[in-house]
Amino acid sequence: MTDTDQVTQHDGPIRTVDGLYKVLLTYDRGQAVYYKDRELAEAIHDANRKAIYFRNLEHDLRAWQKLPWWKRLFTPRP
Repeated sequence: MTDTDQVTQHDGPIRTVDGLYKVLLTYDRGQAVYYKDRELAEAIHDANRKAIYFRNLEHDLRAWQKLPWWKRLFTPRP
């Protein structure tokens, strides 16, 4: 694995040698997807980040709802 293959959630699409843009879908087990269009790759990357954000927010909200009522009074809602 080279340095350009290591993509984090905060990186944008990476241009490969053959002119394609690589997007790592971290919400889908780290699947790499390639696109020719840069704008489409950036849109898919942003959608991936939003999907991860909302999944984490839903998890935090469920954890908050499982707290006893008296702890919810002092714990801020996510």
